[in-house]
Amino acid sequence: MPAPLAICSFDKNEGTADSSVTVTFHATRTPTGEAAEYSVPYYLAVTRDSTTIVSKQILTAAVTFQPGEASTTFTADVPSTEVRLDNGKKPYDYAFLTGLQMTQAQLDYNKKMGRFTP
Repeated sequence: MPAPLAICSFDKNEGTADSSVTVTFHATRTPTGEAAEYSVPYYLAVTRDSTTIVSKQILTAAVTFQPGEASTTFTADVPSTEVRLDNGKKPYDYAFLTGLQMTQAQLDYNKKMGRFTP
């Protein structure tokens, strides 16, 4: 998945950074000839120093396949994500992390099949 595109504003007096984020996804499926629409849960997490998750939002993106289409690219917009900066931290100490939000059953299946190693 490509890195999210973010536009950020920084309020030095309040110690906050506010970002609007656009995430691009690419989805594939078996060509079936049928049109289809899905709701895909994903997350947008804010990390500090690449190790600590300071916030996480679970969102949903809509993906539509046209008849006979086997792959598609779509975007999801997150209009505002505010981060209160810790003392001594700068906006560049924070980053966005995105991915698909899986259910516990999906995580268990992937672990059982050797597709996930904690």
